Amino acid sequence: MLVQEKAFLLSRIHHSDSSFIINCFTENYGYKTFILKGAKKKYAAYIQSMSPILITFRTSEKDNLQVLYQIDFFALPISIQDQINKTGILFFQNEILKNVLFEGQVDKELFEFLEQEYNWLYHANNVKNYMFFWLFECIAKIGFSANNYVDSFQDSIENKLFHQFKELSKKEILEIKISSIEKEKLLSAILHYYQLKIPNFKKINSISTFKEIWE
Repeated sequence: MLVQEKAFLLSRIHHSDSSFIINCFTENYGYKTFILKGAKKKYAAYIQSMSPILITFRTSEKDNLQVLYQIDFFALPISIQDQINKTGILFFQNEILKNVLFEGQVDKELFEFLEQEYNWLYHANNVKNYMFFWLFECIAKIGFSANNYVDSFQDSIENKLFHQFKELSKKEILEIKISSIEKEKLLSAILHYYQLKIPNFKKINSISTFKEIWE
């Protein structure tokens, strides 16, 4: 059966001179791998980190690597040329999701959260503290409460910041004043929590890009 499905693109691998293997988190089918044949130039704008894409493919129980027949956007794309701070956030979100999702995982609540927050990010003006809110909400959607945080930092600044921020609303997080050093310590504490909860959670390489957003 041929279906259309909303998805966020998470990764792409060159398969041939004209084809890609791409990984997506879809609304109703979860984390899936597809092959996009013979259309690198045509779909170049669509296959970027966290692109909100509408994909057309044929469902099959026999073949894990399904073919994409068509790609379009289901939401307005965020341009890296015009909003580099927002695309930096998307790169960071993309790397987090690749660490917490697995093949075949279906989570409509998480997908709805990602879609809602993508639309918010597109229109937002103040995004400096936004990723702290997103990180707390994302791991809650996966099923882990920040209230169960293991205080491995004991009485450190990281621990105090973690417990302070997990109680704040989105509006409060966006408006709170916090230094670059405190932001770095808070990010370290949150990522440590992800490492405690998610098996084989890998080092986040886009942290340096993310840090430039809050300068």
